[in-house]
Amino acid sequence: MRRRLAAAAATLVLVACTAAAQTAEITIYDLDVRNTNLFDLCVVEGRVFVALPGSRAVAAVDPDGETVQMLPVGEAPVSLVWTNEGLFFSYYGGIGFVDPETGETASWRIPGSVGKVRSLVEAEFTTGLVTLWFAQESPDKVASFEPSSIPRSTPDQEIPEPVALQADAADVEPSITPVEPSSYTLETPLLFRTVGSYQSDFAWWTPFVRSRGVDRLAVGAMARLWFSQSGDTIFLLESFSDSIFRHSLAAGTVATSVTVSSTGDVWYLDTAGRAACRLDPKTLEVAVWGLPAGGAPYDIAVGDADVWISNRIAGAIDRLDPATGEIRRWAIGAGMKPSILGIDAAGAVWFIEEATRGIGRLTVTDP
Repeated sequence: MRRRLAAAAATLVLVACTAAAQTAEITIYDLDVRNTNLFDLCVVEGRVFVALPGSRAVAAVDPDGETVQMLPVGEAPVSLVWTNEGLFFSYYGGIGFVDPETGETASWRIPGSVGKVRSLVEAEFTTGLVTLWFAQESPDKVASFEPSSIPRSTPDQEIPEPVALQADAADVEPSITPVEPSSYTLETPLLFRTVGSYQSDFAWWTPFVRSRGVDRLAVGAMARLWFSQSGDTIFLLESFSDSIFRHSLAAGTVATSVTVSSTGDVWYLDTAGRAACRLDPKTLEVAVWGLPAGGAPYDIAVGDADVWISNRIAGAIDRLDPATGEIRRWAIGAGMKPSILGIDAAGAVWFIEEATRGIGRLTVTDP
């Protein structure tokens, strides 16, 4: 059921300059889960999937029908990725699969002693059914998984029927901050060799800094993997050449949440400098946009033209227009904590809302 909140309840932020505001509709969906945090979301084909490790389930949200269906998966899902075969997820020590249509599941344990498995992504090309990449902990590795088949099994428990969602919506205007970016050019990246190891459907490469985990993987052209290790370096792994390229950033940078745009640019957050950054792999130029004061950036997602940044401490989502340097900030609501971001085919921004253990959607309306 959908409710419309009064403007006062939406904690509106007044426009601080003469530029035309863009009203956004912010909708918060209550998933009615109280025994688990929300770890990841995946937006695809008109649905939103949410990892619920405490419930050992994945929530399948239908925004148009305003329903949610809980899919039991038998493990505690951490990271999600959609493929042509269906939905894959990572869990502590393995990779899992669930078919949202039938509820059928599959599971593969990773050989050896493995801790948390996270940052699950799909390569752009594959020789098998799918090629997935992930970061594992204990020991820290970048790994790939290419199953030859999916051994589907019927779930032990009956799949619950979809239930109605409680949805609260409000119109919110942004504050507007013009930002002039700074820039600098990197030195030629250093090349290091790393030999992959292989067992069954898995392969592993040791990251450059063995004592520090991989923050997040992002797939570029030809399945090149970009990532940071929460320091002043961006790494590029070429598995086909067993090569790691080390791009040294400005001193003091703490790079997180690496992602690759459709044009091949590498975007990341500098949490120490509270900035959104873009690395051009061809020219090695880094552009830096300082973000508005208040809180700290948490996640970044790149659309066709704009870049979106969540700020869970400030309870806001920022949109950066790299062409103009303009940043628009929408306050999500009093006490709200937006974290993980995703963008749907229509350009709406989805996010995990940690305070209510729900998810949200921000849809911008042009003036």
